[in-house]
Amino acid sequence: MTMTLGKHGFSGYLFVLFTAIGLFVVLQHKHPHVKMMSADEAVHHVYGDTAVVFLDVRNLDEWNSSTGHLRNAILIPLQDLRGQMSSLNAFRNRLIIVYCRSGNRSGKAARLLSDSGFNAVNLAGGIREWNIKKYPVLQEKVE
Repeated sequence: MTMTLGKHGFSGYLFVLFTAIGLFVVLQHKHPHVKMMSADEAVHHVYGDTAVVFLDVRNLDEWNSSTGHLRNAILIPLQDLRGQMSSLNAFRNRLIIVYCRSGNRSGKAARLLSDSGFNAVNLAGGIREWNIKKYPVLQEKVE
């Protein structure tokens, strides 16, 4: 069996390969210029650090789910954040650690907040990473 590389030959194959690699790299950095914080760094802020605010941008069902939520977190689903941004003005001079399930929505939220003058960071890996590390969560339900 003979394999041919078509009329563009090996250079065409390399072009496709490098394009795919480049696309992968770009997709890994979905939220450029958004600061990230690991769960290992953020856990130190859960208790007693009043200079930090945790913002959960998941929906109410996720908040009430078995994954739980962080102590003293504020729930504002991502789709409501623009409309409720003024409710965060009291925290404008504080660090806001934004989280969701995996870090995608919170990356968008942290970008939106940062662009609006807030000091916001994205919790890398979201509540999933937090749960994997077995860091504390609350199971308080909200109706």
